[in-house]
Amino acid sequence: MSLHTVPRRPDCRTCGACCGPSEDQSLFVDVTARDVARLSRRYARMSTHHRGGMVSSSLALPTKRNHNGVVCVALRGTVGKRVSCVIYDRRPTVCREAIKPGDRNCRALRRGLGIER
Repeated sequence: MSLHTVPRRPDCRTCGACCGPSEDQSLFVDVTARDVARLSRRYARMSTHHRGGMVSSSLALPTKRNHNGVVCVALRGTVGKRVSCVIYDRRPTVCREAIKPGDRNCRALRRGLGIER
């Protein structure tokens, strides 16, 4: 890539890198009360976090194990090939705001999964 080439924004429908936790864990992402109002009980569940000796309970989107490792329970498809979110219109706030397509965090997750160099 030359200095004058602007990197193309990744297509989220062929990625899914941000839909998996950064470590193998049973929880995926905390959700807010507003998120719960948009989600069904199938997706928002009460879960217990164990981090750094601290224990807290919160509502969370659970994960599932598939051939890609651990991913959000709402993700369908194959990470790095073709994916979709079955709750996209109702997705939690953190899914809407935490990582933007093509930002530094997005690119780091994509590199970590070998989707881009």
